[in-house]
Amino acid sequence: MTLDLSHVNWILTDNSLSEIPQPLQDRCRIVTVPNAEWRHVGDLSRSIISDLARERDLHEDWIAPLDGDELQIVRKAWNGGSIRKLRKVIEVMVDGREAIMARC
Repeated sequence: MTLDLSHVNWILTDNSLSEIPQPLQDRCRIVTVPNAEWRHVGDLSRSIISDLARERDLHEDWIAPLDGDELQIVRKAWNGGSIRKLRKVIEVMVDGREAIMARC
């Protein structure tokens, strides 16, 4: 069987170009995405909360946005960079809210 893959688009991701061979780099369009910073936390947290709601089969209105006190906790726990770490911090906060509400 012969497959024509000429219309297939490939997306490659890496945290650093240093280990990517130059011949492969030459065949790719390099798009550099800057690290997330504290100034992005508002938009990022809303997106993460929306993702959490969808994953938990909830309407996103059921998970309130982070309030000022929670944002200060996030600021101490996340100093930018890894979105995975930010997601974990927010997930722990949302789970903590749920645990408190379950006791009420």
